[in-house]
Amino acid sequence: MTYRPLILVLVSLFLCVTFVLGTEVVAVMGVPEVVDPKHKPGWRLTFEDDFEGDRIDLTKWSYLPNWKRHDGYWSPEEAFLDGEGHLIIQVNEREGTYYSGAVATRDRFEQAYGYYEIRCQLPKEEGFWTAFWLMTDGVQQLGNEGRDGTEIDIFESPFSKEDRIQHALHWDGYGPEHRSAGYAPYIKGIYEGFHTFALEWNVDEYIFYVDGKETWRTSAGGVSQVPSYLKITAEVGPWGGDIRRATLPAQLVVDYVRVYERVHEVKIDSPVAGTTVLADEPILVSVNPAIDIAQVQIIQNDVELYQGSSIPKQLRLSAPVGDDDEEHLLTVVVTDVKGRVFEQIAKFKVRRTLLELPQDQASYIQGTVEVNGRVGFGSNEQADIFALTLQPIRVFEETEPNMVYEGGHWPGSLSLNTLEFEDGAYDLILMAKMGQGTSSKDVRRIVIRNWERLLEDFDPPGTWFGGAFDRLKTIERSQGWEFLNDEAVDLFGDNTRIASKGLESEYLIWKQPRLRRYELIVYARDDMLSETIELAVSPDLQQWQLLDPKLVVLDYSDQGWLKLCLAGDVITASENDYFRVVLPSGLGRNEVQLGSLELCGVARLPGAE
Repeated sequence: MTYRPLILVLVSLFLCVTFVLGTEVVAVMGVPEVVDPKHKPGWRLTFEDDFEGDRIDLTKWSYLPNWKRHDGYWSPEEAFLDGEGHLIIQVNEREGTYYSGAVATRDRFEQAYGYYEIRCQLPKEEGFWTAFWLMTDGVQQLGNEGRDGTEIDIFESPFSKEDRIQHALHWDGYGPEHRSAGYAPYIKGIYEGFHTFALEWNVDEYIFYVDGKETWRTSAGGVSQVPSYLKITAEVGPWGGDIRRATLPAQLVVDYVRVYERVHEVKIDSPVAGTTVLADEPILVSVNPAIDIAQVQIIQNDVELYQGSSIPKQLRLSAPVGDDDEEHLLTVVVTDVKGRVFEQIAKFKVRRTLLELPQDQASYIQGTVEVNGRVGFGSNEQADIFALTLQPIRVFEETEPNMVYEGGHWPGSLSLNTLEFEDGAYDLILMAKMGQGTSSKDVRRIVIRNWERLLEDFDPPGTWFGGAFDRLKTIERSQGWEFLNDEAVDLFGDNTRIASKGLESEYLIWKQPRLRRYELIVYARDDMLSETIELAVSPDLQQWQLLDPKLVVLDYSDQGWLKLCLAGDVITASENDYFRVVLPSGLGRNEVQLGSLELCGVARLPGAE
């Protein structure tokens, strides 16, 4: 009994020492690894903003200017930092007008594929919605679904009263061809506190996440292949409810934005997964320098193209090709000296011809355009004839293609003078014929627009609710003109004409910027009368230069009328924007009448200075 206290003391002391020593062992040998919250295994951080400080970092973001958006305006005043590590995207009312914040990384950061994440607190007021989305100019392109550009809405928040948010995709422009797909998951409490919204975008699909849990997986639109920039916005509109019920200002509070790219030990740099390439495209592979390579094997479909102890320097696709645009699989297997195996696979499409137009071309092309075409063939293939054609597109009408080039060798690049063709839509076709009836062709739809046309039919004044309005396209004219619609049978069926009253010299002036061509239809009793009609052009309505038109007699009637065409090109040292017709006194309706006028000016493409 006398030893029990001592034993208890010793036991207690032992337990204390054990606990302390154990704690020290843990402290020394088992220090918990400090995990960087930004680290994602298998991913590399490419963009981040934690919104520290008191000003938005303009090397990363730009304000979207005062644009009209739905029922409000984007305003730089409504996007700011709160000084506590948050970006504020605000909706506010000033003098009866609604304003909202919006920022974007355009011209600062763009990326195709990756993992995109935002942590934020959604506003609970109604009448507007906030969004984190990816955007590219390619979304306006038509004809390749969303592969050449898709608007990707990682989240939109129009359902504050329903605990739902919206994921969405939009492609093929925002006009009649527009297409979209979306999903609106119900997430209880999503408008309470902070949440993360993320997108994994890879070559095969889009995968959406909320708070780390998958909410939607889709490949709608064919999956974009185009680098896109980030946007964080708020927009006012009835989709989000009645803004009059909202207590404003209301805010989207953003904690951070992060973007990652996938890290691979083995990477196939060419051909790029998800693209369409030539049948002999170069194969480019990169391997993490830390890997001590023992063997490399490269396989296209089921055909082994290479096996060796190093990365090949000059290797191309060479497996047999069936139809153009069929899917191929390239597999790269790297084994290191320890026997570890690293594999990378790329899926892509293969064809034998690829047409390329300048990337800076707008929806319309004009003048001389450099057309680049590349050709490449699979194993044991070669072409006998190459042809480049331009085929007009006419609704419900078969058309013959215009031959631009044909020969046994493809030069790689050709200059196409679009001035040789009428304005309109065409299919530009590069074809390679390979014998045995097989061929390959690549087609690009283009719209030639070299000319802006002013067509004047001399329509008489119209009426609207009892009042008259002028339908002439002139910018200036004298008073002694009269509109005619009688005797149309005698004047080649034309029932909208104009003539001078013949009492004085009369004139008509039109404006057509960058004027290059003109064609005036005149009805006269004598073709010599056409020489008394004065045609002139001017850059400023002050200095006029007389024209010397070519005269063509188009037709004649039994009543003694001639149908004449006065036409020509405007070739002067300066740009001329104005065209004038003058009839001398004494030439009345019984001698000369004007039937129609066409003026052609060089088109100004969108974005041109």
